[in-house]
Amino acid sequence: MLRTERLILRRWEDSDAEDLYQYAIELKLNGHTDMTDRDDECEMAYWLGEPFRGQGIMPEAVLEMLRHAFEDCGMQKVWIGYYEGNNRSKRVQEK
Repeated sequence: MLRTERLILRRWEDSDAEDLYQYAIELKLNGHTDMTDRDDECEMAYWLGEPFRGQGIMPEAVLEMLRHAFEDCGMQKVWIGYYEGNNRSKRVQEK
């Protein structure tokens, strides 16, 4: 479990399935991504439900996930992208 000042980030549980369709963030490790086949690289994917946008939650979560990927998981590279036109996601990555 990862914590920031305002957030608790943890692994998905079966009971989270319904919420997955509304609010999500994720770190794809060890072959669960098509971005890389290396064990020391991973992909970060995220999505945040409309009611939570504009509060600085996603940049905070992404920074903690990056810290976790590099410091706790030993990743050498984290792949992350956004869809053309998704300026909110682009802005998170710029921050």
